[in-house]
Amino acid sequence: MAVAIAAAKWMIRRGCNPVPVPLPVALNGRRCYGSSSNSADATAIEMVNYARAHSRPPNVTSYPEAVRVLEQGLSIFKGDDASTANASGRLLLEMATLKADRGDIRDAAERLKQASDMTYSSIEIRVAALEALTGLHLRMHQDVIASDYGDRCLHLLENAEIKMDSEKLQALEMRAKAIKGLVELACGRVDSAESYFAGWNVKDIKNRNGLGAVALAYAEFIHVTGNFPLAKQLYELALELSGTENTVVASVPSAAAMVLEEVQLGAACALGQLATHSGHFDEAEQRLTQVLKKAEEYYGGHNQKVGIVLLCIAEMFGHKGRSEGASYFLIQEGLYRRSLEMLKAPSLDQEGISKEIDQKDVIALARGGYAQLLSPQRNRAGEAEKMKEWAVVVWENSRTTLEKVLEKTETSIDEERKMDATVVTDMRLGRVF
Repeated sequence: MAVAIAAAKWMIRRGCNPVPVPLPVALNGRRCYGSSSNSADATAIEMVNYARAHSRPPNVTSYPEAVRVLEQGLSIFKGDDASTANASGRLLLEMATLKADRGDIRDAAERLKQASDMTYSSIEIRVAALEALTGLHLRMHQDVIASDYGDRCLHLLENAEIKMDSEKLQALEMRAKAIKGLVELACGRVDSAESYFAGWNVKDIKNRNGLGAVALAYAEFIHVTGNFPLAKQLYELALELSGTENTVVASVPSAAAMVLEEVQLGAACALGQLATHSGHFDEAEQRLTQVLKKAEEYYGGHNQKVGIVLLCIAEMFGHKGRSEGASYFLIQEGLYRRSLEMLKAPSLDQEGISKEIDQKDVIALARGGYAQLLSPQRNRAGEAEKMKEWAVVVWENSRTTLEKVLEKTETSIDEERKMDATVVTDMRLGRVF
């Protein structure tokens, strides 16, 4: 009722006819925005919270209702003046998040472009939109476009006349640098990536609100460059900073892969991978199993991101088996098959290989790992070779080859550390760094 009343009151004050808005349900502990002194913004926040409550399991059947509420809000708040721009921006960010969750990446990107181009909206809204846009294009392997959006985010902060607390401004600058650092890492420019994280420490990140995604990006860079102890510290910090119970942090605008729940699950999944790479297989299994359960609860059991977790578990069992001199063939095969199914991997029988494969490096890694598992089986060697050939062609990681990554999984943990092919799969972005 509060959503309907708030929207109606706001419209009456503006001389408009109220648009009916459905009644809200309990939020079930989901992330929600705090309050706002601006009446339009406050109403938009209620609409966003309502949409979130209706768009997640077990309320997924109410997804169209969630979208309808957000679209109604956008029809109310045009965003063409200072009084409604932030309200419209928040609604666009949430719409983009819902679309991205469903795999509708292009529509999500369009919503984020709208939010980033809103002249009257706050700098926080525009940075959140550009940050999320950069992440979406990384997922689509459109690295040149991702780099352009990363640059736009940095330039926006450099050139705008911003009146805000210096701590908040520094936090926004760190967010812009973090996503740009990931772009450089994705492009294989490790030294350039390092320059965006230069001078940072755990204390700098911890003392500012809304920097869970920053801690995660920095952790991934540190992870693949071999400093496992610091990477673990940063992943744990990302978990801490993305706690949804912190209403101050929850009020910081974000979208798509940068929202708190995505960061939390991404950090937990990366911690599981780090434990695997460190040879701590019991810890890795425990962490990844917990992530799998939470991912199924948050996204639903058939989401592509659940497939990424299954891939990480399959890889963990491969490392564990080699370390123990044991075989987990049946477990791994089931995990790889299910992972590829959830990732919507293209059929090996279709002619040609499309350049537009969603999360292509993740799928290539899963298919390459599956091929490696099957290759010793004489009766399946042909199938394995076909899989591997496909995976090698699709793989686009600029920092290392798929052959090197697969070769590394055949070595001992001690030997692995001497190689330069450590990769981490970012569950949020669907990208292998």
